[in-house]
Amino acid sequence: MKKICLLLLAGLLGCAAAWAQFQVSGTTNSELLTAVDDGLQGVDYVLLVRGGGAGMELTYTDWDGEAQLNWYEYTETDLNPTAPFWSGELPAPIAAGHGYILEVDGARQHLWVTEYVPPVITRFEPALDNDQACETTVFDVEMDEASNLRYCDGTGVWHTIKREFTVVYTTKEYPEGGDDWEVKPVEETEDGAPVVSLPATRISVPASLDPATAFTLTGDQFALGWGMEPYEFTATSSPDLVFPVKSHLTSIMTVRDALNEISRPSEAEPTPPIKGSSPLEILFESRPSDPNNTLYDWKIYKGDALLLTRTDEDLRYTFEDFGTYYVKLEVYRDYMNGTRCSMRDSVEVSVSESFLGVPNVFTPNGDGKNDEFRVAYRSLRSFHCWVYSSWGKLVYEWSDPAKGWDGRVNGRKNAPTGTYFYIIKAEGTDGVKHNRKGDINIIR
Repeated sequence: MKKICLLLLAGLLGCAAAWAQFQVSGTTNSELLTAVDDGLQGVDYVLLVRGGGAGMELTYTDWDGEAQLNWYEYTETDLNPTAPFWSGELPAPIAAGHGYILEVDGARQHLWVTEYVPPVITRFEPALDNDQACETTVFDVEMDEASNLRYCDGTGVWHTIKREFTVVYTTKEYPEGGDDWEVKPVEETEDGAPVVSLPATRISVPASLDPATAFTLTGDQFALGWGMEPYEFTATSSPDLVFPVKSHLTSIMTVRDALNEISRPSEAEPTPPIKGSSPLEILFESRPSDPNNTLYDWKIYKGDALLLTRTDEDLRYTFEDFGTYYVKLEVYRDYMNGTRCSMRDSVEVSVSESFLGVPNVFTPNGDGKNDEFRVAYRSLRSFHCWVYSSWGKLVYEWSDPAKGWDGRVNGRKNAPTGTYFYIIKAEGTDGVKHNRKGDINIIR
């Protein structure tokens, strides 16, 4: 016979707590539930057995070897038996569906033996009257009463043992460093798969982002603990089931490589808040968890002033004028029952104030260092520079601040070493005018 030893800490009435040991024989599987650990009511223990028939026995061993042990059998109608049917540490015959009172030196503990039966779920379907459908998915659940695991307490009241089931389904997550949503089993997410207790008329789980998923109850904890194949029940589908939508708002920047531009956009996917030299050309991608039947509402504000609205999936915009902007996105999905699931996100974009700095010397000798006369700049709307010789002759001009003068006259021969004069007219995107005059020295 297979014996299963179950250790527990038993508090005996009128004496100090002591360790005790139960031994069960004549079963395929068994588990001892306790009032403290399993929330039993009106009894100290429930012995759950599988495959327990005639010849099932239970032994209680007192470790001190000095206690007087008596066994009584109680029923729903006879709760206080006076005559023991068994005494001592010899195995006591027991049967499923019966209650027992173990008397240890006059202190009584109640134990009920329940036969394990497979769970039978007769209804598992989405509840459509869920007012929190964008956050949770609610199911109506019914179990066949004949499959309930029940016990009778010491006052004649019947109770049902809770079974635990894991709700298995898929959802979507946006991986760190990734570029799209990935379908994932919910048990692999940060919160893990939800566990529910049955019987219950309704259960709820976090809503899935994957409209293609199925919801399956798998369990119970006793079957899994005994190494059995879990029992599985899949929810019926419904076209009215709500699946929320989320976005992963991503900013794709047009980068520039002119080293003399201060705070130039140099990262393709900058981390918000975004700040830099004008112009900032940015593609905002909504990246919804599911684009089907998804709607978009883009708004761009400068301060509190609304500049534009768009309803496309993505939005491209160039920020030119100095100031702080707010790009706001709402993705949403409407359902026939009036439910709207939405998510809002935003990005702050700041165009830096203008700046212009002019050097006074450069060395066009081809060594790759300071070979050109270039200004340092930021957020310029317009720029023009003229360079003159000491005789007042125009030798070079340009209108792109990212470029400069390489020290050649009209792009041909090298200008002689010496002092030249420049005039710059520029205006920043903040409206500041940067008009400069000065000398620039060529050293070869």
